Amino acid sequence: EAVITVLQVQFDLALIKELHTTATPGPFLPGSTVTFRITVRNEGSLAAQSVQIRDYIPLGLVLADPNWTANGSTATYNQPITNLAPGASASVNVTFTISPAFQGTSITNHAEIGAAANTYGLPDVDSTPGKGSAAPKEDDNEGATIAVQQLRFDLALRKELNTNLTPGPFIPSQTVTFRLTVINEGDIAAQNISLRDYIPLGLQLADPNWTLDGNTAVWNNAISSLAPGASASVNITFTIV
Repeated sequence: EAVITVLQVQFDLALIKELHTTATPGPFLPGSTVTFRITVRNEGSLAAQSVQIRDYIPLGLVLADPNWTANGSTATYNQPITNLAPGASASVNVTFTISPAFQGTSITNHAEIGAAANTYGLPDVDSTPGKGSAAPKEDDNEGATIAVQQLRFDLALRKELNTNLTPGPFIPSQTVTFRLTVINEGDIAAQNISLRDYIPLGLQLADPNWTLDGNTAVWNNAISSLAPGASASVNITFTIV
């Protein structure tokens, strides 16, 4: 009688996808670059060969990585993992640009093992390669989500009596100076900001830095640039008729 021991082997690959926070920590805006790290781990007892990695490009991302080739909305890594021993793992990166026209607040990007081989031709024990981003959740397919901050363009104007120059009280024929302050309350720098002042009955423009157009005064200069959070002030002077 001869007894042989039969060793049961398993072919089992898993994929982990995450934001590459070292390369692109965020925050992310339309037009930003974002890099994800994709890790393939051999959780079985058989070495894997020719492991192909796919990335399913969602709306809002544009492939910007020469190591990947896009075919429609699917990107394939140009260099399959030639050999991955049991217990070993291998990582690759994929880089995208967030579309400047993207209007949403988050993007989820999935990656998957597209194909893999082993010596015995066994299938993966708990997943089917290449099923796509919409396939049922399996451990060879994972998504990573990033938050996208939408840019706001928001300017505010505050007008007040310039009490340092003309504290009052006021009587006819006196001058009065107002201070106009423009505040950038948005996320984007503003350029070429022009100012107008609408002159009421009782005031007459008396300021060479402003030009009269009917009952509207237009400031002769423009604020060339105003960064987010910054403010700029100008004065306008009138005579009380």
